[in-house]
Amino acid sequence: YAYCLMDNHYHLFIKTTKPNISQALHYLNTSYANWFSIRYQLAGSVFQGRFKSILVDADHYALVLSVYIHLNPLRAGVVDRLEDYPWSSYPDYLYLRKASIDNLDTSLVLNFFSLDYHSSIRQYQEYILLNQSLEDPLKQTYHNIALGDDDFIQKIKSKIKNQKSS
Repeated sequence: YAYCLMDNHYHLFIKTTKPNISQALHYLNTSYANWFSIRYQLAGSVFQGRFKSILVDADHYALVLSVYIHLNPLRAGVVDRLEDYPWSSYPDYLYLRKASIDNLDTSLVLNFFSLDYHSSIRQYQEYILLNQSLEDPLKQTYHNIALGDDDFIQKIKSKIKNQKSS
């Protein structure tokens, strides 16, 4: 749904069909870090921090999460205009280029505003500009496991409890 690649980390907002995201990203991170270190003759870590995977109640938090992800280059002072940052899905949301990822689904987020294509793009762009000081929504997670409303968190707690008792 959204991504942003930075110098030493990246953010992905993705939906998986199988519970194998940890293995997939471990493989991706390890493979890329090894290639990058060899290619540029580097020693040490390529990525900052550890991989984190958080379950997200997309019905309530997709918009906030996409905005937070897309604001990364602006917060880091890398660009003055988000549209100018090529390593993010933000230009794809504004249809400023051919989508860089074939199956990037912008409709989940854009439909929060309107089902009208042009109106939703304009409103998303305005929403981003109005929320440039957005706090990290991941600070609101339940034990760094899930981000959602009370019902969503209760469902996650129930699943955890059932898993522990199995």
